Amino acid sequence: MRKRTASEPIAQVLSGLLLRVQQEQRPLFLIQQAWPKVVGRRLAAHAKPVSFRRGRLVVAVDRPGESFALTFKRVDVVAQLNQLVEGAVHEMVIRPGNPPQPKT
Repeated sequence: MRKRTASEPIAQVLSGLLLRVQQEQRPLFLIQQAWPKVVGRRLAAHAKPVSFRRGRLVVAVDRPGESFALTFKRVDVVAQLNQLVEGAVHEMVIRPGNPPQPKT
């Protein structure tokens, strides 16, 4: 966090904060949007990207079979995602868990 030397208008502070959050979350958003196309609908129904930080993509998977399938396809999935986010994905971690469901 930077040190403030003079008072800044709150709008300027919030604008800078929102821009930083948007830049940090953009790769995850792009990955989530392309996910069903990259891994296929069946696998995407049970495996969801939930976090992306410093090149590490975390995917929550709710079934062991889908976890195995995703592990098997890992190299291809990372290669396709890297085309989308300009080589930003260095590692894909598969975790057991219930992926968040889309809000309706």
